[in-house]
Amino acid sequence: MKKIELPPRATETLFGVHDQNIKYLESLLDVRVDARGQDLTLDGGPDDVATAERIIEDFAALFREGKTFTDKELREAFAQIAEDRTYSLRDYFTKARFNPAGKKQVAPKSANQRRYIEAIQSNDIVFGIGPAGTGKSYLAVAMAVQALTQKQVSRIVLARPAVEAGERLGFLPGDLQEKVDPYLRPLYDALFDLMDAERVAKMLEKRIIEVAPLAFMRGRTLADAFIILDEAQNTTSEQMKMALTRIGFGSKAVVTGDVTQIDLPTGKRSGLVEAERILSKVEGIEFVYFNDKDVVRHRLVQQIIKAYEGWGGGGRPPPPPPPPPDANVFMVEVVNRQRKVSVDVERWREFARSALKVVPAKGAGVTVVFVSDRAMRALNRRWRGKMGTTDVLSFPAGQEEFEKGLGLSLGDVVISAEQAARQAAEHGLDFEGEVAQLVLHGLLHLCGYDHETDGGEMNALELKLRRRLGI
Repeated sequence: MKKIELPPRATETLFGVHDQNIKYLESLLDVRVDARGQDLTLDGGPDDVATAERIIEDFAALFREGKTFTDKELREAFAQIAEDRTYSLRDYFTKARFNPAGKKQVAPKSANQRRYIEAIQSNDIVFGIGPAGTGKSYLAVAMAVQALTQKQVSRIVLARPAVEAGERLGFLPGDLQEKVDPYLRPLYDALFDLMDAERVAKMLEKRIIEVAPLAFMRGRTLADAFIILDEAQNTTSEQMKMALTRIGFGSKAVVTGDVTQIDLPTGKRSGLVEAERILSKVEGIEFVYFNDKDVVRHRLVQQIIKAYEGWGGGGRPPPPPPPPPDANVFMVEVVNRQRKVSVDVERWREFARSALKVVPAKGAGVTVVFVSDRAMRALNRRWRGKMGTTDVLSFPAGQEEFEKGLGLSLGDVVISAEQAARQAAEHGLDFEGEVAQLVLHGLLHLCGYDHETDGGEMNALELKLRRRLGI
C-alpha cells in the first residue's frame, strides 16, 4: 500500500465529476485509489501501483506549477500511459501537444498516435497503416504544416491515387482539377482546420502547398519538401516505387493507408501491402500501425471496424478456394504489435511454416502475433478470467470457417514478447529459443492438445517435436 499527499484542491480535479477520472484509472491499471482529504492510498499489484504513483505525483507537480486540466485530457493521458508505461503525464502535457500554425492545438489521442508523431519527427519516411478515422492523414498534415511554419521545409506536397470506390473519374463533370479535387478533399479539410482559410488559399496559389494526383509526380524530384501520400493502399506496386523515389534532399515523406479498403481492380497488387513487406527492415523507414482503439471519429466507427474484422470481410479480396485435404499448404502471417522487444518477423514466419509441417495439422495456416505485456494481461483476463500476464495464448478458428477454407487457418498464437524475454533470461536460453518453444506450444493447443487434461500426452509430443525442430 502506497500513500501520496496532494496539494490543496487537487483531489477534486484528479478524481473528476462523480469520481469518473479515478475510476477510469483504476480500471486501466487494476489498482484501488482511496482518498481521505488530501491524502491518497494506492493498493494493487506492485507494477500497477508504481505506475499509478508516477501518474499522481506528476499530476501533483503540474498542479502546483499552475497547470489546468480537463477530465477528457486526464483520461486520454491515463489511457496512453497504461498502454505504454514508459510514457509520463508530464510528457503528455508538456511535450506531446503542438500548435502547427497558431490556429489550433493538436495532441495525440492514443499511444499509437503519439508513436506516429514521434516516428515522423525522427525518420525521413514513415508509413501509417490502419483503419479509417485513426488520424493518419490529419496528423501527417499537422506535422507538415508545423515543418513548413518552422522553415524545416519550403513546401508541402499532398498526393493521392485517383482510384474510385465504384465510380470512374471520367464520369465526373468539369476539367481535370475539378475531377481530382473530390479525391483530395480530406487533405484540404485538414489544411483549413489547421490554418486560416486566406493563408491556405495564398499558399495554394503560390504552390507552396501543392495538391496533386499521384500520376503528376512522375519524373519529378521533390527536394526540401514534406510529401504526404494518402490512401496509399490504392497505389499499384509501380506507383508506390515511383512515389518513394521522388524524394530529394531535405525532404520527408509520410505514406498513409488502410489495407482493408483496397479499391484496385481485381488482380492488381497494392503498392502499400508490397512496400510493407519489402521496406520493413530498411533503416530510416518506420511503420506505425493503428487499430480500432485509435479511432477518433464517432464512437460507432470503432464498433463498425470491429464488426467487419470479426466477420472476416474487412474490404479484402475474397479468400482463395480451399486446396485438397491432403495438400501441404502452410499460410503463415506474423504480426508484431509491440515495440519493447526486437522481433524478426520473417524469421518467425519461416519457423512457423517449419513447425506446421511436423504438428498434426495438414493443409492449414496460422497467425502468430507478438504483443505487449499489457495487451496479454487484457487477453488473459478477458478469455481465461486470470489476472496478470502469461507467455502464450492460442485462439482456434471456428470449425465452420476452417472447413470452408476461409483463410485455411488453425487460428492465432499470441505471444507476449516481454514475458518471453524474461523467461529466456530465467531459463538460461536465448530469446529465439524461448519463442520457438512458445510457437510450438501454441500450435499444439490449436491442434486440440491440452497439457492440463491429457495426462502428459501433449508434453511428450512437444518434447519429441522440439528435437525434430532442433529447439
